[in-house]
Amino acid sequence: MGKHIKKIYVGIDWGTHSSKWAAEVVTEEGGSIFLSAIISSDLLVDDGKITMAPPDGYLPKIERVSSFKRYIIDDPNTPFWVGTRNDINMSMGAGVVFSICTLFRDFLSKLSERELIANNFAEIEVGFSFPNWLKENDFNSKTAANNYHQAIVISCCLFKIYLPNPGKQYSVRKWEELVSKIREDIDFPPDNIISIADMTKPYRPQDFKGEDNNNLQWRYLVESCAAGLPYLRNIKLKTPPGLPGLVKLLVIDIGAGSTDIGYMLRTIRPRDGGENLFYFPPAVTLPVAGDVLTESIKNFHDSIGRNITRTEAENYKIHKASEWINKPFAERWKKEICEHIEEYIKNSPDRRWLDVNVPLQVIITGGSAIIEGLSTEVGKAVNNSLIERGLPHAVAKNVEIISDNIFAGAFPIQDDYARMAVAIGSADKDKPSLKYLPKMDPPTHIVVGSERY
Repeated sequence: MGKHIKKIYVGIDWGTHSSKWAAEVVTEEGGSIFLSAIISSDLLVDDGKITMAPPDGYLPKIERVSSFKRYIIDDPNTPFWVGTRNDINMSMGAGVVFSICTLFRDFLSKLSERELIANNFAEIEVGFSFPNWLKENDFNSKTAANNYHQAIVISCCLFKIYLPNPGKQYSVRKWEELVSKIREDIDFPPDNIISIADMTKPYRPQDFKGEDNNNLQWRYLVESCAAGLPYLRNIKLKTPPGLPGLVKLLVIDIGAGSTDIGYMLRTIRPRDGGENLFYFPPAVTLPVAGDVLTESIKNFHDSIGRNITRTEAENYKIHKASEWINKPFAERWKKEICEHIEEYIKNSPDRRWLDVNVPLQVIITGGSAIIEGLSTEVGKAVNNSLIERGLPHAVAKNVEIISDNIFAGAFPIQDDYARMAVAIGSADKDKPSLKYLPKMDPPTHIVVGSERY
């Protein structure tokens, strides 16, 4: 006998190499169930049919389309909804929608496997992680962000119509016709532009399309915020003299295609003891992450006559770190990421709490978080940035790299949680409680213990 679903909070992290989803399923019988999965983001087109996450060994002579997500930001001025790409035989927008809808299907299939029954009245809230693409007054980044938003709108409108299965072929022609039909019925308001400040506002299919589909809504969460939110909620509050409670969190999410960095706060309101959760403008996405390291490893082997495939280079990166970690290319990789971290922290617009002598907690997430020696270099970079910011030595050294695994029950191996962090945070039940702060100015002075700021 299955359980009936009351509400679902699902987080979607459509990634460069792999895509993840995590969900908390609240049942009518009481309690909740946690589900999650990781599938390949690869697309494969053969004989007029497209597949996401094609099975290993399937048609090995045909090139898979990897890192498709990167195309959105790398070339935002390519027509998104018109024309046909040679690699996927459809428009870029149709390919993005196909990827997102496949993730929806994977999630719904797991509900069915667990005999979890969702009727038409079960509420579904989807949280989409949004890469740190947005730059102020930058046309290209805003174009890329809005293209992604439109693809998500169409994907959510397709939720009750048709969803392709991962690993299964679907006609390219039929998919394009389906997407085109949905697009014809959608009205995108001219002012419907995504901004960092209102990421967590709710959207519903009926906001864009007339039909009743009101049990589904979605929100966005900046990728670095999503990776850090579970920790921001769970870190023990620091309560030095003069402060009712404070958590400062630096999030560094190093995936396959990019490194996303963000800074977050949790404070206690003196007047009523309630909590505030804040996020500041994140760093602009750094296109240096796991892919760059894999390519460097491949180039190194090729240069010494040991030609290897990209897949072999990826396996070598993961399983034989001790053989390459001290090579010059690895040092350059770590240095570039750390320089990005230093610039972000040094110029943080938090002029109130960042400068207070309460530990700055640092969490490193993403598939590349496990790289040997990376956390040590990150710690040094954060220390250096706080010193360059002009803070006293004691404050600059008060940095803690988080090693606790708060989801050890679901992910006993910390590395697995690091990969799932963005999806888990995107599934948070109360994303609107996270408020945006463009800056925070200092008061006339702050006193913490015997120190005056």
